[in-house]
Amino acid sequence: MYEPTGRGTWFKWSALNRAERILLATSLTCIGVGTACLTQLMDAGGPFYDLGFRLGSGGMAPPETRSALLSPVVDRWLTLLTVLLFAVAAVLWSLFSARQDELFNRVQNRSYGLGSFITLAALALWLAGERIGWLPSPTAGWVLLDWLVICTAVWMVDARRLWQ
Repeated sequence: MYEPTGRGTWFKWSALNRAERILLATSLTCIGVGTACLTQLMDAGGPFYDLGFRLGSGGMAPPETRSALLSPVVDRWLTLLTVLLFAVAAVLWSLFSARQDELFNRVQNRSYGLGSFITLAALALWLAGERIGWLPSPTAGWVLLDWLVICTAVWMVDARRLWQ
């Protein structure tokens, strides 16, 4: 069972049984590696770059001078690996969450919901600043990192407030 530590809300490994430790560590590892792969895919050109460019420019095609930095074969395998890692992480985290108490799940749901809302609000402000010309265009890596940091911060505040 998850138990916050006295000086924060990190996992107290001694309170988790062996199965919970394996589920947690494997899920977090899959998320980290999957995020790194996704960031590479989104910043390297190819279909993810094209989609982001079209969404950000109102449907205009990307310039032809931009060539994909990854070969099509590497791009396909990296995409497959990314999807697979996120799917495995989701299943493992669901199994880990199912073993925890109701308070853990309530804090988790609130932190994901509020963290996602704050991330969308920050991204909307960033894009407004970009349209005005005050800020550069946000990269895919920034958006993913922002979401991760905000969700973690909300988790820490909520868990500390509710458990202590």
